Amino acid sequence: MYWPCEICCDTHGRVTEQLAWAEPGSRVSHRFEYLMPRYCQIMPQKAAAQLLRLPASTLSDLLHRTIGRLREGYRIRGLKTIGVDEIAYHKGHKYATLVYDLDHS
Repeated sequence: MYWPCEICCDTHGRVTEQLAWAEPGSRVSHRFEYLMPRYCQIMPQKAAAQLLRLPASTLSDLLHRTIGRLREGYRIRGLKTIGVDEIAYHKGHKYATLVYDLDHS
């Protein structure tokens, strides 16, 4: 984890350094934000926290913040009603899930 430096300038007041490899206000790098959810996909959060040497609560907070930021770019605009259907396309347990926009289909 990294804490950006702050300086007090007589002209500009308190200024925090900007880092190209981290989001403004974040204490972790872009690479760490990419790695952290991958670890949490393949192991429990507690094990990922131990591996990354973070408290589990800190990892959870960072994970929620990172996922929230990633989801903002994938919002579906104008969708009001959806239909979800699951069909079997082969004997056994082979299914396809269909998602419809019921207002525009």
